[in-house]
Amino acid sequence: MNLPHIQFYVGDWRKDMGIQTLSYYHRGVWFELLMLMHCSEQRGRLVLAGKPMPNAALARLLGLSQQETQDALAAILDSGVASKDEAGTVYCRRMVREEEIRAKRAEAGSKGGSKRQANREQNPDNDNGTGLEVVREFAREKGISSKDAEWFYFKGQGNGWTNGGKPMLDWKATFLSWQRAGYLPSQRQSNNGQRQFTKPKEPAPLYPKLPPRHELTEEELAAHRKIVREASEKLRNELNR
Repeated sequence: MNLPHIQFYVGDWRKDMGIQTLSYYHRGVWFELLMLMHCSEQRGRLVLAGKPMPNAALARLLGLSQQETQDALAAILDSGVASKDEAGTVYCRRMVREEEIRAKRAEAGSKGGSKRQANREQNPDNDNGTGLEVVREFAREKGISSKDAEWFYFKGQGNGWTNGGKPMLDWKATFLSWQRAGYLPSQRQSNNGQRQFTKPKEPAPLYPKLPPRHELTEEELAAHRKIVREASEKLRNELNR
């Protein structure tokens, strides 16, 4: 499907540390690569006739020498801005993910489904074999470590993408709920294998606390004894009348 426009998030571009560490020259090359990926037969991927685009062909499209193209790609990949799959295809993670969502929405729309159902993914695995990278990218967006993302992915694969014995309805929601519950490895290690609970507040006392006990001095004791003795004598006199 030919899309006449591209989703470009200026704020994300400015905040992406990988992009900002690139030189202005390499940022320009990456922008041109995004345009090529958008128009690619596999949106988000640099392919030609279903195969990874050769360096020579890419150099001609960019108007650069093959060496300049190779150096620019190396810098972009090293910064983590782009990725390369096992077949050697360079791709934009976000564009690939958005294309998969767009395709699911289109399929759900043709079947009368809702956008909410289309946005749900039971698991991140796909035909391109980039499921692990999809989880890493999602974790990166949510501030979750790459190790936690890998743990979640391989645990999900090992369990057949189930949670509590039931199939996951939405792996992203499950991942975030596990994070909130403190199930991720980095959280368990920081807690020394124990979950942290907030100590409940002590209930307010039913009666006001008494002041600390005052120890009487010898002078005060003598005065008290005198008062008691005088009161006793007075009472005795009153009774003897």
